[in-house]
Amino acid sequence: MIFSILLSLILGCASEQKADPLSEPLEPETTPESPALRRLTHSQYSNAVTTLFGEGLVIANNLEPDTEVEGLLSIGASINSISPTGVERYEDSAYSIAAQVVADQNRLAQILPCEPNSPSDTECATEFVEEFVPIAWRRPITEAESTRLSSLLIAVGADSGDFN
Repeated sequence: MIFSILLSLILGCASEQKADPLSEPLEPETTPESPALRRLTHSQYSNAVTTLFGEGLVIANNLEPDTEVEGLLSIGASINSISPTGVERYEDSAYSIAAQVVADQNRLAQILPCEPNSPSDTECATEFVEEFVPIAWRRPITEAESTRLSSLLIAVGADSGDFN
């Protein structure tokens, strides 16, 4: 009995070794998890805004609270999601910051590398996008991204009658 079991195991292993290697998958099948955006802590958000636009801006303090995991806010931010109300609060904060930047000509001059000639100045829009967006996104931008964002800036400027 034991002999036949061992023999079948050996023969089974031997027959598995003779299988066509091309028919076997090269890598195991995996199902990746959905990608998640990491939320910034309040301090990180404040520092990012200050780095981009300078000091002295009023930044919303009603954003969703930071959560500590094992005493670390960064870990809490990486596992927390943002609620719909939280998204609205970030949006309100972004509009407030944008309004403050545009209202202050000195601050605006620091981030705008050119003087727009018209509300839909193509060259100035492209120059702004190519200089500012890589700093804001903290990575190089592709030509397609640059074109899309420049086109958006030009269209909004044309619709509103104001480049800023």
